[in-house]
Amino acid sequence: FGAQHTHDESRVPKVDSCGITTVPNCGANCVYESCPANMGAGDATIMSYCHVCPDGNIDTIKMTFGGSWSGKDRTDITNWNNNPNIGDFNNEARRVSQGMWEYISSQTCVSPNSAVPTQTCLQN
Repeated sequence: FGAQHTHDESRVPKVDSCGITTVPNCGANCVYESCPANMGAGDATIMSYCHVCPDGNIDTIKMTFGGSWSGKDRTDITNWNNNPNIGDFNNEARRVSQGMWEYISSQTCVSPNSAVPTQTCLQN
């Protein structure tokens, strides 16, 4: 969907700091970036790596990309809301959702503003 992970350096500022080390095959000796302290269940987004932090696990991830569209012009970030149910260490997580929409809507194979086509199944 054209989205970077939330700790990606190309995202300025990063959404979160839950990235893994750049040391390959470090196993149990990995040094993690500045993982948020006291993460709880559902504090991070799908695009996060917070589950690999020392205090994280799969329950740390909430099934959200971080934001939702509130209506009006989708190209304007102010028309996107941050998910209020994720941890406060997330920095403008709505940018992930909007970025995914921008990428998908730029593709020639889709038209996000048109009606959803109906399908009919025929039996032989």
